[in-house]
Amino acid sequence: MHNNTNDMALLQAAATSLKNFIKFVWKEEGESQLSEDNRKDIRQRIFDLMFNESPAISRQMTEALRIISSVDFPDIWPELLDQLTYAIPKVVHENDRLFSCLTILDDLCMKYRHELKSNQLWLEIKLVLDKVCAILCLFTFH
Repeated sequence: MHNNTNDMALLQAAATSLKNFIKFVWKEEGESQLSEDNRKDIRQRIFDLMFNESPAISRQMTEALRIISSVDFPDIWPELLDQLTYAIPKVVHENDRLFSCLTILDDLCMKYRHELKSNQLWLEIKLVLDKVCAILCLFTFH
């Protein structure tokens, strides 16, 4: 039991360090010190880790994804919505994991509350609505 506690503490410290690393290095394209291949790999691994068994690790990965998506979505990481809409039905009965997905989705939509109206903005909003509306309506009617 003592080893499991130590292992979990180590994993949680590593997750926190990874989140802090993301916060420090994840910049707009051209400003980052990471190659696009590395960024893509990190995005996918963190997305997968968001569904970790430990809620503490999941929270750190969710926060890291919030940082990444604020920079990369939709131009660099348009498939994020597809990944979320694929994951949400699978985790609908797992509150922590569902909350993580909805938190990321909320962050994606948050920027539309303060943006100036433009055709680009409307196209982005339509993209988001087309991808997530059906899945969110399923929750409303069940």
